[in-house]
Amino acid sequence: MVMKINPKEVIEKLKSGEQKICVVGLGRIGLPTACLFAKVKASVIGVDKNLKNVKLISEGKTPFQEKGLQPLLEKVIKTGKLQVSSNLKEEIPKSDVIIILVSTLIDNQKNPDYSELEKVCKDIGLTLKKDSLIIFESTVGPGFTENFALKTIEHLSGFKVGKDFGLAYSPIRASPGRILRDLAFYPRIVAGIDKASLNRACAVLSLIVKNRFVILDSIKAAEAAKVFENVYRDVNIALANVLARFCEETGLNYKKIAEAANTQPYCHLLRPGIVGGTCIPVTPYFLLFEAKNLGLSLEVVETARKVNEAVAKRIVDKISEVFKEDGLKLRRSKIFILGASYKADSRGEYLTPCKVLMEILKRKGAEIFVWDPLYTIGELKEIGLSPVRFEDGLRKANCIIISVGHMMFKNLKRKILENLLMRKEKIFVVDASGFNIFTPKDSVDNVKCLSIGYWKT
Repeated sequence: MVMKINPKEVIEKLKSGEQKICVVGLGRIGLPTACLFAKVKASVIGVDKNLKNVKLISEGKTPFQEKGLQPLLEKVIKTGKLQVSSNLKEEIPKSDVIIILVSTLIDNQKNPDYSELEKVCKDIGLTLKKDSLIIFESTVGPGFTENFALKTIEHLSGFKVGKDFGLAYSPIRASPGRILRDLAFYPRIVAGIDKASLNRACAVLSLIVKNRFVILDSIKAAEAAKVFENVYRDVNIALANVLARFCEETGLNYKKIAEAANTQPYCHLLRPGIVGGTCIPVTPYFLLFEAKNLGLSLEVVETARKVNEAVAKRIVDKISEVFKEDGLKLRRSKIFILGASYKADSRGEYLTPCKVLMEILKRKGAEIFVWDPLYTIGELKEIGLSPVRFEDGLRKANCIIISVGHMMFKNLKRKILENLLMRKEKIFVVDASGFNIFTPKDSVDNVKCLSIGYWKT
């Protein structure tokens, strides 16, 4: 019985292989999570509907790049501690702990898209065995786990939570490029449907978490904590974007001013820029959706989203203005975008600044080509971009946009300027990354440099 299993027994049974862990969703967080459990000799089955990824993982190959993950995956596949499958219904009855890490996004109306998570809940409900523990880790709006997931699982299984199975929630806290470290060393928020579920979940997670547990008194509170984290970032980036806009119109350098202001210990101004990825530009809509259902208007959250979603258009409009000043037009111009990912020195293509800028520029009639040192030409094609070799991009473009602050771009700064100075025509370099790799002070001869938050001297 779930209620009778003590934490020490949970750990012993998992480490001995007597009980199995099923990780549902082998994406950027799911696969590292599965590997970390397998690393401590737990018996893990990872499930994902992507057949191509399942095949790669079964061969010990990661479907994406993440620091430290490849050698760890090779090891746990070789030892047999991690196995993979695409058949969730087949694996759930064999599992004692089910950890759900399915992506949650938004639809075209910017409402939460829980469709994949809902399918998983139904499959679990149809095949769940007694005494299992289910831990949700996917980011959702406050109330989803109990209002939909739990009701679905109870209805389809005929089981009662707390009596026949346990339920807990522990949100994801990890960033690309440092996921393995973050999963192990960030404090972990945990809540359970009851005390037994909470204690068992903490015991399971203690196998991989080396920091403390932050216990909340309800699953809904834990869901809200994760959403609030991302909303906080979104709102503060919006503030940075608004202040950067002021600096652009007044000849001030936002980055320098922010650095000075941040020497005050209670000031934490962030970098301005286009907000991309699966978290910060998405999660606020989970909260807004729940608030709308309650008849609430969260003005600050709504405004922050509007501000951040308008940044790309503002950058393109400003590029259009400087083009006009030199008698040029965006139509038929050649724009070379440096950076395909949404985070510096990391891969990840969902809602990237590159794609957002590309869509707007294409509507203006510009020709766009992209280069990113973290991707091959073939990979850039696969994600719907028009790739070009670095040297060819420098040779063809009359405008270069830095969309993300890869360290490589900083290292290439001198080479970029030298190549552009060899050309006679006017060329613009626009740093939209917020890292100030190029600023107006770098302008020389036929090369005019501009930067978000520092547009003119």
